[in-house]
Amino acid sequence: MKRSILWADDDIIWSGMVKQVFEQEYGYLIHWAYTIKEALELFQKQAVDLCILDVYMPSGGSNKLDRTGLDLGQWIRVKDEYIPIIHLSGSITEEDVMEGYKGGCDYYLGKGMIDLEELHIRIGRILKHCDSQEAKKLEYPLGKDTYDIRKGQLIYQDHPPHTITGKQGAIFQLLARYFQKYVPVERILEEVWGSVEVGRRSLHVLIRKLRIKLRKRGVFMIRGDRKKGYALLYDSPVKRAQDKGGIIIGSQR
Repeated sequence: MKRSILWADDDIIWSGMVKQVFEQEYGYLIHWAYTIKEALELFQKQAVDLCILDVYMPSGGSNKLDRTGLDLGQWIRVKDEYIPIIHLSGSITEEDVMEGYKGGCDYYLGKGMIDLEELHIRIGRILKHCDSQEAKKLEYPLGKDTYDIRKGQLIYQDHPPHTITGKQGAIFQLLARYFQKYVPVERILEEVWGSVEVGRRSLHVLIRKLRIKLRKRGVFMIRGDRKKGYALLYDSPVKRAQDKGGIIIGSQR
């Protein structure tokens, strides 16, 4: 299963090497952000399993965070209580390390103190632990509504529930896990069909069926993007009008 990592670092040579090694040799999908602003935008729109954040990097004009990657880590921790966060820095001070851990990071590592193989091993262990915790979850909150994993039901506060089972249920559960973020098609195929080589046509058929079911309540919709994948979002006439046959051209921004 290809896991996604948000990599935020302004070191072009180092980051390029990381992206090449982790994608080609270790099978990860790296979403690389050069600035804090880019990292914010990626985290808000793309499903990621782990964040690796440089401590000292440019803000990129972000109005929310104007200082360091430590601020970015704290903001991410507020938005997501469980996602693993690793801070990397070429210059480690006791003050920064303490601020990083107080802000909710899981590890604080020096760039010169760890090689890519060791980083790969650490990431694997972290994600394995996260998977074991994820398996214990019984439901995913979707705003004021809930997806009950055991029952395979989308439980609305203001409408009768929807029962979503089988492969439709597996697809919906993955989209609910990363609510309001895009999940790559390859990730869905691997988790639901066990391979990126099969199920692509069936996926599009099941997505259409899910859309028909969701539109009966008018609360949620599934947005598609050729590059990003699929995302479960709140429904609205504007978003639905932008949806062209299940796949939209360009970005949601």
